[in-house]
Amino acid sequence: MNSFLKELAQQIYTEYPSMESVTLVFPNRRASLYFRKHLSELIARPVFAPQLLTIEEFITSFSQYKVPDKLELVYRLHQTYQQVMHLPDGKAETFDQFYFWGDMLLRDFDEIDKYLVNAEQLFRDLRNLKEMDSGFDYLTDEQRKFLEEFWLSFEENLTENKKKFIEVWSKLYFLYDAFKKQLRTEGLAYEGMLHREVAESFTSEMELKYDPQKVVFAGFNALTKAEEKILGYFVERGSRICWDGDDYYVNNDQQEAGLFFREYQKHTVLKKTFPSAFPANFKNNKHIQVFGSAQSAGQVKMLGQLLTEQLAKGMSVEDTLLVLPDEKLLVPVLYSIPDRVSALNVTMGFSLSNTPFYNLIESLAELQIGKRNGHYNHRAVMAILGHPYVIAVNEAMANAKRKEILKSNWVSIPQSFLATELPLHRLMFGNLTEGFLPYLTAVIHEIGAVDSIADADKEYAFHFIKLINRVQEIIGAQAE
Repeated sequence: MNSFLKELAQQIYTEYPSMESVTLVFPNRRASLYFRKHLSELIARPVFAPQLLTIEEFITSFSQYKVPDKLELVYRLHQTYQQVMHLPDGKAETFDQFYFWGDMLLRDFDEIDKYLVNAEQLFRDLRNLKEMDSGFDYLTDEQRKFLEEFWLSFEENLTENKKKFIEVWSKLYFLYDAFKKQLRTEGLAYEGMLHREVAESFTSEMELKYDPQKVVFAGFNALTKAEEKILGYFVERGSRICWDGDDYYVNNDQQEAGLFFREYQKHTVLKKTFPSAFPANFKNNKHIQVFGSAQSAGQVKMLGQLLTEQLAKGMSVEDTLLVLPDEKLLVPVLYSIPDRVSALNVTMGFSLSNTPFYNLIESLAELQIGKRNGHYNHRAVMAILGHPYVIAVNEAMANAKRKEILKSNWVSIPQSFLATELPLHRLMFGNLTEGFLPYLTAVIHEIGAVDSIADADKEYAFHFIKLINRVQEIIGAQAE
C-alpha cells in the first residue's frame, strides 16, 4: 500500500509530461517536502520540477500586504486599543498587561476573517432583544434562548466587572475596524485579514497568476470559508483537488474524521472534485500491540527499547511515525531515540515555556522585582543558584553560596555576597543599568557559551535571544 503523497507523485508524473507548468498547493510545507522526495524517485533524467506551494504562500501571492510576526501585530493592536478605548493614563494598560488579552483578540479577529464572519453583527450589543429578533433570525431556538439569558443576567445585577465587559464589548467592532485600517495604511495584514481580502477580491474578470487548468490542490480536509471560496473559484475554472480520504471514515456518519469530506461532497462547486469511490485501506487487517507503562518516563524508556529492536529487524525509519500524547515528552523522546538514527523529521512544536531557560528567566525577573536596598529575597536567590544551568557553569561556587545562605539563615541576601568574581554571578546579581531585556540577553549569552551546556540548550538560548531582540526592535521602532 502506497501513501497518498506517493500515489499523487505517480499521478502527476504520468499525467503532466511538462511538470514545470504545474502548480501544486499543499496544506503545509512538510507535505510538499515529502511529495518532492517521492517525485524524485520516479525521475530518471534531469527535468524541471513543478511549483510547490503551501496554501498560505498561494493565497499570499495574490496580495500586496505583508504579514508581520505575532509580536508586532499584538504591539500594534495594543496601540489601536488605547486609541479606541480612550483610556486615561492612570487606567491605560501597559503592553505586558495587554499582551495575553491582545493575543486572544488577535486570534478572534483572525478566525472572524478566515471564516468570513460579519464582525459588526457578531459584536453587536444584544441586550436589545428586538435586535436579536430582526437581525439573528438564523439562530436556533436554543441559541436564541442562551443569548437572551446571557444578556438578561447583565441587566439584573450590573457589577463593575459587567459594566467593563459591556464597555469593551460595545467597542470591539470599532477596535477590529480601526486595527485593520491602520494595518492597511502601512501595507500590513494579519493572516485572516489577508485571506479575507483575497477571497473577496476574486472576480471573473481578474487576471490570475496561475493557469487554473494546471493547479492541483492536494491533501486538504477542513477548509476555512475563505479557503473554500478561493478553492471553489479555481475549481470552477478547471483546477483539481486531490482529497486524501478513506472509505472507512468518509462514508460512515459515525466517524468524525470524515465530517468535512461529507460536507464538501454536498458543496455546489467542490462536490465535482471527489472521486466516485475512496480507497478502503483502513479496512485491511492490522497488527496492533499494546504495552503498559506506569509513568511518562517509563513510556519514553520503553519507546527507545522498542525502536532499537525494530530497527534491528529492518524497520524503515522514514515510514515510522511517533505520536506523542503530550508535547512535553518530545525532548525526552528525542534523547531516547537510538544513535543509529541520524536524521529526524520533527513536526510538532516545542514551547519555549517548557525549557529550563524559561524557568531561569522567571526566577531572574522575581529576583530583580524583589530587590530592596542592595539585598535580594532568599527564595529567588536559592532558585537561581540551584538551577541546572547555573550549576553547570560552576557547581562548587553555586553550592558553596547555597550552604552559606542556609547556615547564616539569611532572608535577605546582600548583593556584594552574590556578585563575586564569577562572570555569570556578576551578571545575574548585578544592577540593571541598561534595562531588564539587555540584562537577560547578557545572562543567556553567558550561559549559552558554556561548553558543558548541551546543543539543545544552546538552541533554546539562541531562540530566547532572538525573541528578546525582536521585542526590543519592535518597541524601539514604535517609540521613534
